[in-house]
Amino acid sequence: MKDEGEFNELIEYLKTKNSGFADKLLELYKNNLDFFHHEIKCPNCGKSSRISFWIFILESQRDYYGSSPEDVRWADLEAEMCHMVCPECKGEIGIYRHPQKNEILGSIQLFGKEDLFAKVIRRKKPRL
Repeated sequence: MKDEGEFNELIEYLKTKNSGFADKLLELYKNNLDFFHHEIKCPNCGKSSRISFWIFILESQRDYYGSSPEDVRWADLEAEMCHMVCPECKGEIGIYRHPQKNEILGSIQLFGKEDLFAKVIRRKKPRL
């Protein structure tokens, strides 16, 4: 959830229903808020920006070759093999090469790509 106002409204609503759950959710949010405001440094331009401003490019490869185009299946690659686009210079870098790779992958595992990044783009990659 990227909008803090929306989150606060949810907490207030949950407090009216079940205060124990709301308190635990608020604690989890505060403990993990750093991930949304965590800055990632671009190896291309050297500028830092919040991970929530970056674009995630989800790579897919052909997984099945059949006799017709309908038989082709696409499989998403692991996050480590995907790319990100810097919001400052628009440069693209593979996550596997990024100096903050472990932090990025941990954030993806904890929050998911769709909630963490500004945008997720799917890109089909030809198999080598």
